[in-house]
Amino acid sequence: MDLQNSTASPLEPEGEPDQALPTPVAGQVTFNPADQRILIVDDSVATRRLLRAILRSAGYQVLEASDAAEAQGIIAQTPPDLILLDIMMPGMSGFELCERLKQDPGTAGIPIIMVTALSEVRDRVQGLRSGADDFLSKPFDRLELVTRIRLLLDKKTLADRLRQAAQQLSEANAQLKERVRLMSNLLTVGHQLRGQLTPDEVHGAIREALARVAEVEVFSIFQRALWTRGWRLTVSMGLEEGEALSAATPTELEGIPEEVLAGRKPFFHRDRGEPPPMLRVQALEKGLPIQAALPLIADQRPIGVLVVHRFSPQALGLVDEELLAMAAREIAAALYNLSLYNRMRSYADALPGAESARAREQSLEHRLQRVSTVAFFSGQLHSTLDWDRVHELIRRLSLDFIGAERVYIFYEHEQEQSVYMGTVRGLVTGTPAQVGAERHAALIRRVMLSGKPFPRSVDQVKPPEEGGAGTVVGMPMNVEGRTVGVIVVESLLPEAGGWTEQTWDLL
Repeated sequence: MDLQNSTASPLEPEGEPDQALPTPVAGQVTFNPADQRILIVDDSVATRRLLRAILRSAGYQVLEASDAAEAQGIIAQTPPDLILLDIMMPGMSGFELCERLKQDPGTAGIPIIMVTALSEVRDRVQGLRSGADDFLSKPFDRLELVTRIRLLLDKKTLADRLRQAAQQLSEANAQLKERVRLMSNLLTVGHQLRGQLTPDEVHGAIREALARVAEVEVFSIFQRALWTRGWRLTVSMGLEEGEALSAATPTELEGIPEEVLAGRKPFFHRDRGEPPPMLRVQALEKGLPIQAALPLIADQRPIGVLVVHRFSPQALGLVDEELLAMAAREIAAALYNLSLYNRMRSYADALPGAESARAREQSLEHRLQRVSTVAFFSGQLHSTLDWDRVHELIRRLSLDFIGAERVYIFYEHEQEQSVYMGTVRGLVTGTPAQVGAERHAALIRRVMLSGKPFPRSVDQVKPPEEGGAGTVVGMPMNVEGRTVGVIVVESLLPEAGGWTEQTWDLL
């Protein structure tokens, strides 16, 4: 519809230059007009020319259509940020086009200003019912037009940002739920891992842990071969070459970074533009891709390496890497428990022949029971996140396992040294126990500095009037190469004072 009496012309815009681009008021969402596309839909060439001049002088990109059909084609190819829509057009009216656009989820969020010479109330009501966001009557003021456009684009920009933030929040919540689910699975699987004491059970639990928690499809675990140089394949999954490797003699591993084999840090192949490094062993003709390689650390030393050959996601994310690292710690503990189990069996088998079979059976049963106790409490410890429960389990493990008279645990927590004491008569949570700290200050200091266990005679630290002779042992609590605390065990009874090699291994 033609515009006969506009108060502005394309060559001589009305108002001063500062009126052409109103400054946003405080609280408005600012945007760059050059990034905003405005579609003019009007059958009048003169009206389109005038609106084009006004919008371009304000810095906007301008699209034009002479009717509804042309407008629909432009919107489908280049969605605008705002539409100036004439009502009275040949063919489809502005009311009908507006209604169609608002009913389409893909275009419903585009603000529409109806530009019309109609002044009847019923026309405005019909426009509102069709979904129009604003009206501008002809003839219109240039400053009013630019201001209405800016307000609607401010509103749209804010709505877009809110939708984007909501989408990001939804994705973050989904990732958090998935992380919690995987962590829960890892705690469950870790408990199962530490509770198994036969090779088949441990290896099966390892396969389940990596497949269920870390979504690993193909992996291999190598451990140092005893008495000879090289590595042996301990357990694998999805590895066709596994049988050949299992039967092979100890072999050297090529392709795994030395820092992994030495237990210093893991390796993750993050550059998807480059092929992963290849693991090469003497028993195989071809190499195996290395997506990740993680050291297995137990008893403060590397006991093996976990090599992931294929991971189900296309790329390892930070959460995936963290889950793999946690799984590696659980696997290392399980393999270490298994080695203790086997060592206890060998100790029992090596008892002197003069001892009866019943004595050997009782000795083995006693030692395996202690290994089972460690495995059970370790699983419980790794499946709880409650401080009080953790402290109780630590005290019970120390007392039940060693049969100690007293156990002190010294560690830094919340900017103060906390000491927890247990006795054979019950579990007692002490205040930051001065008696324990003073009595064993030198021992604690030595263990903290060295990071190694140290035994000493109770006679050296306990006054004679308090009676009893036995052994005091300080055991470091080491995490990732750092000593974070000390467990001090007092075995006061003479029969509890003998610390055998088996006791040291289990402790």
